[in-house]
Amino acid sequence: MLSYYREQLITSGGAAVAAVPATPSSDFVLVMTALLVATSAWMLPMMISNSDPFTAQEWMWAIQGGYLDDMIGHYFRNGGL
Repeated sequence: MLSYYREQLITSGGAAVAAVPATPSSDFVLVMTALLVATSAWMLPMMISNSDPFTAQEWMWAIQGGYLDDMIGHYFRNGGL
């Protein structure tokens, strides 16, 4: 890519050449739209759920009671904080 712009600079007689195109390519727009949709779909259940985060005391009870693995599963399934 740099070689393309270097060649443009040489053939233009030293005039400044923009390194960034003025409009984004359709591939860039497509990828960014897909990322936005994927992130929204991943975050939506976390925003809808009415679960409260675990307190420090609840984490201690889970460690002492032997159900920390189950608590971690619920933590990640319900969006954590």
